[in-house]
Amino acid sequence: MKVYNWDELPEVWGVIALGSFDGVHIGHQKLLSFAKARGSLTVVTFTPHPRLFLGLERENFLLTLDEEKEELLLRYGAQRVIFIDFNKEFSGFTPSEFVKEVITNRLKPHRIVVGFDYHFGKNSTGHASDLKALCKNYGIDVHIFPEVIRNRKPVKSTLIRNLLKEGKVEKAMEYLGRPYRFSGDVVKGKGLGSKIGFPTVNLKVNPLKVLPGNGVYGVQVMVRGGIYPGMLYIGDRPTIGEKDTSIEAHIIGFDGMIYGEKLCVEVFHKIREQVKFESMNELRKRLGVDRETVLKKMKEVKDGA
Repeated sequence: MKVYNWDELPEVWGVIALGSFDGVHIGHQKLLSFAKARGSLTVVTFTPHPRLFLGLERENFLLTLDEEKEELLLRYGAQRVIFIDFNKEFSGFTPSEFVKEVITNRLKPHRIVVGFDYHFGKNSTGHASDLKALCKNYGIDVHIFPEVIRNRKPVKSTLIRNLLKEGKVEKAMEYLGRPYRFSGDVVKGKGLGSKIGFPTVNLKVNPLKVLPGNGVYGVQVMVRGGIYPGMLYIGDRPTIGEKDTSIEAHIIGFDGMIYGEKLCVEVFHKIREQVKFESMNELRKRLGVDRETVLKKMKEVKDGA
């Protein structure tokens, strides 16, 4: 993945899709499909996310980190992905300066596709309709893609973030078009799970990444080239009186020392809320029930694939 300063941008000539594309949800996917049908497609996006650069968000915000976003954009139709460094100079461009310096003088596309809610220029003062009017002066066609509705709601990254934070992962899947995914580095924990027959791996996840709300989830875990069902726990440990947030997974059918390695988790179902148990033995019994629930639900996922 290469990040370009605005004055180093290459010419693309064909069709460009402009936007943040966080999550690459089903609305984005439809836009990409539309744009791809009209020529060689380059997606032009930004890093860091404008809201992060401007200090409007700080953590637990991104649905897709840059590498994840690039992989998904290529999967859904882009032939090339260009990341523009969203820095102080770039963020200060007026809408007309952005069109002249970035679009016309450097990228030089024949056509641009943006979403209905696209904003650009200093303080996001430019709207999609402004982009269309400004580009018309340079002979560049701009198509404004309409909003995509699912379950009577516009499909937006903000909606998906909120659903995930509320633990509504199955509903979030409907708008993403796939299970929510995150990666983490395996770090050493206290080994409490092993003592009650449910060994877990503790994960360190990029703090910018959105995590589902506290609770127990049915997941698939990708590790060392294999795919395993698992139970994911997010939350503190009320049973033993610890309040620090923990992210840990019990990988069913996998046994290995993987400290320091990276693994990927896809979240399919919420099994239950975080609960304080009266004893470790009660916790152990409930984890046994949770594991059977997860195995049943993940079998249904596999059989339905």
